[in-house]
Amino acid sequence: MFGITSESKNAESSRIQPKLAECRLRRVSEYILSLITIAFSRVFRVFAPLVLCFVIVTFGRDAWAAPVWDWLPSDEVGIELYIGEGAEATIFSPDVDIVRGTAVLYPGSKCVVLPGDMLVFTATELFSGRKFEHRQPVGETIEVSSNKEISFTISTRDLGLVPGYYWITCDLVRDGKSLAGGRVGFEDFYIQRPGESMLYSVLSFRLGMGLYIVDPTGGYGGGGSASLLHTYDPRDPTYYTHFIRAYKGSTHKHSEGLEAGVAGTVFAAYAFRAAGDIERARFAESLIKTNCDYMLKYMQLPDGGTLTVSNAYLEMHPGEYEDRSTRRAYRDTNQIGEWIRPIARAILYLQGVHGEEEYARRLYDAARRAADFLVSVTTDRVGSRQNVIRHFYLYGSPPAIERRLYYQEGRQCDVYVPRAMAGLAYFAYVMQIREGKVPRHYLVALRDTIEWALEKMQPDTGWFDWRCGYEVEGGCHAILGNLYLAEAAQGYYLLCKARRDEDGARLAAECARRALRFITDHERGGGAPQLEFWLGPYLYWQFTEYLGSIAEDPVFRNYISEQHRRWAEQRHWRDFIKREGAGLVFRADDLSHLTMSIVAYPALRLMEEIGKPFCWPK
Repeated sequence: MFGITSESKNAESSRIQPKLAECRLRRVSEYILSLITIAFSRVFRVFAPLVLCFVIVTFGRDAWAAPVWDWLPSDEVGIELYIGEGAEATIFSPDVDIVRGTAVLYPGSKCVVLPGDMLVFTATELFSGRKFEHRQPVGETIEVSSNKEISFTISTRDLGLVPGYYWITCDLVRDGKSLAGGRVGFEDFYIQRPGESMLYSVLSFRLGMGLYIVDPTGGYGGGGSASLLHTYDPRDPTYYTHFIRAYKGSTHKHSEGLEAGVAGTVFAAYAFRAAGDIERARFAESLIKTNCDYMLKYMQLPDGGTLTVSNAYLEMHPGEYEDRSTRRAYRDTNQIGEWIRPIARAILYLQGVHGEEEYARRLYDAARRAADFLVSVTTDRVGSRQNVIRHFYLYGSPPAIERRLYYQEGRQCDVYVPRAMAGLAYFAYVMQIREGKVPRHYLVALRDTIEWALEKMQPDTGWFDWRCGYEVEGGCHAILGNLYLAEAAQGYYLLCKARRDEDGARLAAECARRALRFITDHERGGGAPQLEFWLGPYLYWQFTEYLGSIAEDPVFRNYISEQHRRWAEQRHWRDFIKREGAGLVFRADDLSHLTMSIVAYPALRLMEEIGKPFCWPK
């Protein structure tokens, strides 16, 4: 049960205070910055000091202490909820008896909290969907325009909490009606199972965090912080615009971000299935499906082609919040490939899950339409080859589509060509598995492109997009071009092996090996393992796929072993547990469709450790 007291009766409750103080300091600084920005953006900048004084005098503490970065209505209460300490995820051992925390109430200027008002705590274990609730009177009067910290304890035994990942909310109710107006307190925590490894815990709660960035239209959003708010329930569609405005997150979707996030989620589903954890596998499947549903509904056009970017929720709520990530919708061939590839991965997984066969068929039909469109617009003559896949921007609709080759910083770049090829290759592989045949023009395009890519790579290093050097986009094209080419070649390898095309498989294997050996042996990073929360997991699954499907390679095996050693042993999982602050690898404090790729690493590592290493079906 929950024990509610006005003051802490256990020293452990004081551990909440650093986290509470830290969040308040950040909240106040953001308010100050926001007010200054607004004031000085006005024409009459001379009145800025007067405006600030007016705000302070008129709104008092509500303006500065409001827990949601929004003006608090005078007749409502804002609530914050804190469990744990600092900016770290809260992970409890299996023998935890008591969960302690602090609820902070902020009554508006006309709202007096009464002793009989009910604090309603609802803890939901996300993987099972089980809910645990307790109601407790506040027990004292809290005056208007003030705040009150109320310590609480949860007896895990009395309430029957099971191991898992929890979202807990705190509402304030009077006569059956909420006084929070959606500004309920929010916090998360995780309870381990007996004998559970940190690897398993990290995979579980980082996957669960993905739900935090799914908006009411579905799919992972394109930008947000791994440091979750202490107010608002992101599952509540009624107040979602309030939440996303306070969170300063994004409902913007980008094909390449979804490619990364869905891939990570698919690998997580594979891992939980391999471990026999069907409950968590089904949760991962629900995330796969919400992303795929969004992609089909809001990103695919009647001609089969797909949009690079989409923000359906913002279009439904214009002017209600600001989304700085949003860009104008457009189409290009590399991003169509990015759209197809996660759909292909989802099909490969879901077609083997009982009850999901029809859903997999629906995905297959959509991907087939996209692949047909892609082949019709992306190939071009290069030298003696008639059907090399290229990277084009697309304007208009069939049959009057205008194509323009991709240039960046004044150079014609091929860095993203392999993403178009990879989409087509992985879907053709799916088609071969399902139908036993692939259209000839698919095969010709893939063969011409793999031969062209092999010729384009530098003979001594295997550098693919060498024309961009280390100048374009800060030099990232060097590693990215080879990363994408390795993925395209691996997709083509899988297709060729399924078709028993040994010559094609040989070319694909050689291309993939050379592409990856450039990253380990010649790239300017000196072969040091990438740890940031997109490129790191992307390389982890690239090397893992190569090792599982093409051949064993000690250099590649050592690369992913070193990634694991640094993330888990040298850095003690802090990039996965600590949600903000100094000392984290790049993007570790980000929560978006791009960084949901990170769950691929613990998923694939788990499969290796339980003796079921990942490989695609042959």
